Order: sequence, then C-alpha cells, then structure tokens
Amino acid sequence: MDKWQKITQEQDLLYSLFLENHDNLRIMTKLKIENIDRYYLATMLATMVYLLKGVTYIYQGQEIGMENPFYNDINDFNDVETLNYYKKHLNNINNDELLKRINFGSRDNARRGMCWDNSLHNGFSKVIPWIKDHSSSLINVKDDLNSKHSIYHFYQKILNLRNNYLSFTLGKYECVENNEKNYIYKRKYKNESFLIIINFENKNKIKKYNYSKIVLSNYNRKKFPKVFFELECLVLKLA
Repeated sequence: MDKWQKITQEQDLLYSLFLENHDNLRIMTKLKIENIDRYYLATMLATMVYLLKGVTYIYQGQEIGMENPFYNDINDFNDVETLNYYKKHLNNINNDELLKRINFGSRDNARRGMCWDNSLHNGFSKVIPWIKDHSSSLINVKDDLNSKHSIYHFYQKILNLRNNYLSFTLGKYECVENNEKNYIYKRKYKNESFLIIINFENKNKIKKYNYSKIVLSNYNRKKFPKVFFELECLVLKLA
C-alpha cells in the first residue's frame, strides 16, 4: 500500500481503496485469526485502508464483517469458474478437500445475498433467490447494529472523518513506519494533520506523538496507550 500511495501521489492519480469485491473471498475469512474478536480485525483493516489517499469502495456485507459461507454440495455453487475447477480436479483431488478449497476461494463467496437478519432467506428476499442463501445468518445487519462492537457503526465513524476533514480527501500521504509490527502514516492538508497508527503485534510499544485529540480508536482509548493491543488502531489529530 505504501508503494502505491507514493506512486499515485507523485503522478497525481486516483487510487482505489478496497478490501473486497464480487470476484474475491471475504477478507474476514482470508485473514481470520483464531481467538481474536472479529471486531478488531474488521475495524483495524477498515481504518488502515479507508483513511489512505484515494477513492473508497465498500462492498456489500463488508461493513458488518461478513465471512465466507460453507457448503457440502457443489450444486450450491453457481460460478462457472468454480464449477469448471471442480470438474477439472474431481478425479485427482479428494472430494472433501476439493470442496474445502472451493468454499475458501470461490467467487460465489461474496455474491451471496446480504444477511439482513436471521429470518427466511436471511431477510434478503421473500422468494427463493437466484443463488443459494448464505449458509449462516449469525453475522447479520440487525445483530450488528445492536451490538456494542458494531462494525457498521465503526465504518460510519471512518466515513465521517473523511467527510469532515479535508486531510483525508485532499491531503498528502506520508509514511512514518512500515514494518511487521505496525504501519503508521500521516495525512496532511494545509495546517491540519492526522496520524494513523495500525498495530499488528500484541503489547507493542510505539513512540508517543504530540497530539491534540484522539479522533478514532477501536479500543475506545481516551489517551495514548503505553502498549498497544494486537490489531489496535488509533487516529490522532496532531497538535
């Protein structure tokens, strides 16, 4: 990301900011970490990507952290690429292993109907949809909106930052740190500047910066922490 932020900024080009689209598996499945609350992964990724310089694209279901469905029958898939892959490898790969691969990587993963609630067809339709319902309604809009850890509401906060501060739309990008432990960058416009801290490692110590206020935190920080938690993000308005 740092590389393309710099290239597009130097060339004065628009950069597309996205985590998911209709041709790829769900990012929450791709990067799933065991024993970590999914809220922190979803909000960290959203903060890292959508406060960069560029045009935001949010794919349906991503704003509540939808994951891949899982099916035991190839007939539950519609994607021609998936069906051709199944036919090609059916004679040389165990059926269970083949379906495991398909469930992970099929383009149908992100094409299932939106899970609005846990009613019939996950609230997507009153009639049978063109593609099989998502196999689980555990992650749905209704429950997320009522959750103390609402991913949707966190996305709203990110978009509010982009709407209210020109630094996130017209501002320059500057990388501060980029390593295995953290990714830290600045967004600056005229006399206004923000520091975005993305932390990957648990109990990581990060240099304290002079700031006027914390504008976003997925751990609800009121002050700069002595140590950062795994998948923590913090956005500071600099002094």
